[in-house]
Parts: sequence; structure tokens; C-alpha cells
Amino acid sequence: KITKKEVLSVFTEKSYDDKQVFDRPQLLKRGYDKLVNGKRVLVVEDLTTTGGSVKKVVESVKKAGGKVIGVYVLVNRNPKEVNSKFMTAPFRSLAVFKADEFEKKGCPLCKKNIPINTEVGHGKEFLKLKNK
Repeated sequence: KITKKEVLSVFTEKSYDDKQVFDRPQLLKRGYDKLVNGKRVLVVEDLTTTGGSVKKVVESVKKAGGKVIGVYVLVNRNPKEVNSKFMTAPFRSLAVFKADEFEKKGCPLCKKNIPINTEVGHGKEFLKLKNK
């Protein structure tokens, strides 16, 4: 309303092989690739750790013919590696929250037998791998 311009909102989804759907035309369900083609696109995400998922979206937009004018995230957990150079587009975050990440063998919480929360994050996946 402010700019008196049409603003569209679309999203990508992961496919069975962990690719963003809208770079796989045979898997499209909504035709968003056609809406993105020829448009300036702002990619918005809640959180980045490795930036891999957001980068897939950026690549999908470009493959669909859109021009990524920026990538904005609420929280960037890895500012040293997740940045404009990595995204190949202007990148900004509202906040930076560095959180330590440990391999299973070096995890100080595991060494102290502190249970992990399986209700959020990747806790359930961790337990499945641990029990194999």
C-alpha cells in the first residue's frame, strides 16, 4: 500500500531428495517459479547456522529467472561464514547469536550425561543415530 506496487510472497519447499522444489519443474505444485521469473526477489529466513538452506533458495530463485536483491535473516548463528560472499547476494541479519556446536565425541554436555531436549531442533534425529 505504501509504494502502491504489487508485492508477491512465495516460498520454496524441500523435495524428497532435499532440494528446493522450485528448481525442479516436474515437482512444482504451485507454479511459483513463473511468478519469480523476471522479478526482483528478497529472500527472508528466520535463522541461519550453515546458510545451506537459504543458499539453495537463492540458487532456486536465480534458476527460475529471478534477481535476488537481498537475503535477510532474523538471526545469523555463523557470521564468519554466512555472509554476502557465501550467499552471492547482499546479506543482512537482524541479530547475531553465536552458539557452540559440538561433535558427539567432544560434547561437554554428553560427557556430563546432561539429557538433550528432543522436542526442538535435531534432538530426535540425534537419538535415532545414537541408538543405531
